[in-house]
Amino acid sequence: TRCLPPLFLIAFAAIRPTCYQGPVQRHNPTHSGYSDLTQDAPAIPEQIMSDFLSRHRLPPEFRDTAEQYYLPLAGRLPAMRGDKRQLVMGINGAQGTGKSTLASFLQVATKSMFDWNVAILSIDDFYCTKAERSQLARGVHPLLATRGVPGTHDTDMLARSLKQQ
Repeated sequence: TRCLPPLFLIAFAAIRPTCYQGPVQRHNPTHSGYSDLTQDAPAIPEQIMSDFLSRHRLPPEFRDTAEQYYLPLAGRLPAMRGDKRQLVMGINGAQGTGKSTLASFLQVATKSMFDWNVAILSIDDFYCTKAERSQLARGVHPLLATRGVPGTHDTDMLARSLKQQ
């Protein structure tokens, strides 16, 4: 059997979901009952953190973001995975908001903390072809000729790719 990575991270840039699964619950630091994300947060070795910051050309202040938000998220992934063979996690946000940086950080952190090998996919890998986008532009709306517009991704190909794993 093929060795499956325990976690797939997919960076999405504002694509229209194919099915609605209800509202997303968000943590609100001013809400009563909110627990500090950094409480009992896991850590990674200093050298791994420094290498990550250097490799991604991130400012020293990014360390605070990583320690306050990214590491606590990484620490929760085993519980999110549970007894499943793998976890598929989507990261959604506008262009330039750090989706790829978060995915890369979680890959490094989970390797360090849990010895996980993580696969990262980008929605950019699943655009419709230029010919398909041209056909959509003629039949639906001219903006569909441009990459990045919702509706220009081949979500069936993405689903097939995930099922093959």
